[in-house]
Amino acid sequence: YIRSSRDEVREGVADIVEKMIALGGETYAGLRERHAAIEAEIDGVLEGRREVPRDDYTLSFGRLDRSRADSVGGKSAQLGELTSRLKLPVPEGFAVSAWADKRFLDANDLQSRITGHIRALDVRQLEDLERASAAIREMVVGAEVPSDLAEKLDRAATDLEERTGTSRFALRSSALGEDALLSFAGQYATFLGVRRENLLDRYRQVLAGKFSPQAIYYLLSHDLRETDMAMGVACVAMVDAVASGVVYTRDPLNAEGTDVLVHSIFGLGQHLVDGTLTPDLFRVRRADGTVAGSTLARKPVRLTLRADGTVAEEAVPEAEQEAPALGAKPLAMLAEFAARIEEHYGGAQDIEWALD
Repeated sequence: YIRSSRDEVREGVADIVEKMIALGGETYAGLRERHAAIEAEIDGVLEGRREVPRDDYTLSFGRLDRSRADSVGGKSAQLGELTSRLKLPVPEGFAVSAWADKRFLDANDLQSRITGHIRALDVRQLEDLERASAAIREMVVGAEVPSDLAEKLDRAATDLEERTGTSRFALRSSALGEDALLSFAGQYATFLGVRRENLLDRYRQVLAGKFSPQAIYYLLSHDLRETDMAMGVACVAMVDAVASGVVYTRDPLNAEGTDVLVHSIFGLGQHLVDGTLTPDLFRVRRADGTVAGSTLARKPVRLTLRADGTVAEEAVPEAEQEAPALGAKPLAMLAEFAARIEEHYGGAQDIEWALD
């Protein structure tokens, strides 16, 4: 809307300038130059791109807070905020900055080729979109991670292993702008149970996930530029979850209500967020942490972390399928955490959680 309105104004002013010159002579010829200068200034605003801030390639969550979202993306920045400001039990991990993404793209001369593919496609043609997506992702996955970046990633993962005793990580997208005013939920990549020796391969795949057909379509349909969505990555120590889910500090369907809502399933949370399972629902009073009501769902399967670190689906024993995934004590704890987070941010929140 802004660009089309600007085009109308530009053409109208250009027409006025030419008519003034025709009527008043060359006395008004300087208006052409002045108009061109104004248009150049407007171009600089409309076509300007977000500069990726220079930063360390990796930063532990303890070094971050939400003010660093322009460097590590919203997901990592908020994990840092909960770690460093609220001292909540966030799984240990580190952010891979957008500056690392820029280093990867620059080292392989990828940005101009990616931009060329995106500019050339017709977003209305599904085959065109899928072809461009496949070509870009193949370039990204096949590119070499620069040695200095690879060394920093390996060192950060080694330090995380030594601090936590875990040898498995979750790698999640944390793009600049993701989880902000526009939502790319479910369009970027997450990998569970990643070993340190596979970290670079999975890192490239997370970067490549930025160019799925869905993500490119969303980007272009919202008139966003790919260069404004540099990809940060969150590397988190895997939680061997007996239960997991989402807690809502307010009921999304009843804003006036005061209860905290907890959705829960057995095992890892991926089957909840992707819709595979219907979760248990608990209403917990924020005043004292007691359960005000519950609706239990049948949960026939769960995702588990195997001894070798891989993630697998397994059947839940028949007698346990309709048992509650959480007891009273963790529900009260979640309600307390939720209330603290809502107060800190000054508004309703939805928060992923896992019980180890």
